[in-house]
Amino acid sequence: MDTDICNDSIYKEGMITILMTFLATGDSYKTIGHSFRMGFSTVAIIVEEVCTAIWDRLQPLYMPEPTHELWEKSILGYKNLWQFPNCLGSIDGNHVTIKCPKRSGSNYFCYFKKFSIVLMAIVDPEYKFTCIDVGAYGKNSDFETSAMGRKFENGTFNIPSNRPLPDENDEVPCVLIGNEAFT
Repeated sequence: MDTDICNDSIYKEGMITILMTFLATGDSYKTIGHSFRMGFSTVAIIVEEVCTAIWDRLQPLYMPEPTHELWEKSILGYKNLWQFPNCLGSIDGNHVTIKCPKRSGSNYFCYFKKFSIVLMAIVDPEYKFTCIDVGAYGKNSDFETSAMGRKFENGTFNIPSNRPLPDENDEVPCVLIGNEAFT
């Protein structure tokens, strides 16, 4: 008999079941704890650990840091599909309403007069995610304060160099397109 409970496949299946219940229903840890007859803090630990394990395993395969080549492919796609030269991608964000976390002050309070976290994403010309930024404080709703924005600003996001527009000589930077929230 295997004495290491972490290697027990039934235990692992139970952890995934708890996570899927949490994600599918949005129920509280308390409700899920009652349903599975376990402590609320145990449910919280399971949700965090399983989400982290899934992200750590799948993120490098399906959402790696954008490379110079990926940006170049996106630029070519926007030029060919949408006749928009020098475009890296389309950007948008959304506030997801949450309950105010304990001892968080006004960090999650946004201009919509609610508590939220910010989801932000850049997509390629075929609407496929290039990169995402999840979980910023609701009060930090602008691109410049996001992890993506900081990488753009400090030049560590593998962005291709400036280039001329078609039939022009002067070089201009590559751009993201978005609504008025992204100046």
